Amino acid sequence: MNMLHKKLISMTAVACMVTPLAANATNGILPFGNGMVAHGFGGAGIANASETMSGVDNPALVSNTSEQWTIAGSVFMPYRSADPGSGTYVESESNFFIVPQGGYTSNISSTMDYGVLLYAMGGMNTDYPDASQFNSLLPATRVGMDLSGLVIAPTLSFKIDDSSSIGASLLVGYAKLETEGPGVGGFPGNESDTTTGYGFKLGYHVKAGESTTIGVIYQSVIDMGEMSFCDSIFAGLKATGKDCSIDMPDQYGVGVTHKLNKTWMLVADILQVNWSNVDVFAHGFAWEDQTIYKIGAEYDMGGGNALRFGYNYGKSPIKDSGVGLNLLAPAVTETHYVAGYGMKLDSKSELNMYFAYVPETEQSGTAYQGSPPTPIPGATARVKMNQYALGVGYNVRF
Repeated sequence: MNMLHKKLISMTAVACMVTPLAANATNGILPFGNGMVAHGFGGAGIANASETMSGVDNPALVSNTSEQWTIAGSVFMPYRSADPGSGTYVESESNFFIVPQGGYTSNISSTMDYGVLLYAMGGMNTDYPDASQFNSLLPATRVGMDLSGLVIAPTLSFKIDDSSSIGASLLVGYAKLETEGPGVGGFPGNESDTTTGYGFKLGYHVKAGESTTIGVIYQSVIDMGEMSFCDSIFAGLKATGKDCSIDMPDQYGVGVTHKLNKTWMLVADILQVNWSNVDVFAHGFAWEDQTIYKIGAEYDMGGGNALRFGYNYGKSPIKDSGVGLNLLAPAVTETHYVAGYGMKLDSKSELNMYFAYVPETEQSGTAYQGSPPTPIPGATARVKMNQYALGVGYNVRF
């Protein structure tokens, strides 16, 4: 790695650490994609070796994307509202976030490659201007929650033969949780804390024919440390023997790419996310497991230009019986429509970009009050969200 490349990856790391890490809840609290190319395919990337950040989706892809670096970022714009059971929606503020990412890959030997990848862990955010809008007995003070995080993924990939590879990533997670509120009536007070955690990701990639590739991944739980005030937010979770740390759930998936002809390629992933294996999501927010479907297509326009189209669907993980528990975390979005564009600048560098539209999803169910939460007879809570996002990345092969 020459001095220029060292400086670029260092700059990427610093940018990721100092930029406010967006609460980019799309599939639950997870981002719908990793890397600007995969974003253009609706997030599908488990089998697609397209750029440096492909190793985030599948560590084995580092064998096919070595000797590269990238720096990229997205603008994420979620619009969310909640009705605690009064029949009137309260709109959240803070609708603009920056999501940075970057990475570097290189050779160790003819069969071994490595990478260092940095990307947003995911998160959730709400910022309601007046707590009394939720309950007339509460003071007129701002109430909300901001959970954000970053993953650093040192990765090794090994070429089994000319058509297959395996890979593994160590996942080093950093998360920050901030709450704002009156500290009564079941709403958190003004608190802030950070934590770190660890997990791993395994991947396999194989060329299954002249036109088809297949990828398989498994990611462990990212076991985060417990925040100092976690139990005060989740109202006695530890008292029932549950873990109060906000871990990232384990997941597994399979992906495929298929070249239809010289101009068209199809890409698809199926990803299973096990929210029920994390106590905070299963018992604090009443979430259930989520199966996410991602499918995309690329049209090669010639001259180094490509158009991409993507669709992503994951049913809301929130149970109807838990809607009232998710006023500060209304992660109900389900359908994502994406368009992407790739443009080669020269023989070694390219720009990749995308635009995503996430139509509004509304969910209603049980309303709660107090701490610990108690159902309100005859009342119905509602939450809704729609989103926009756009991103651009600069990728260089050397």
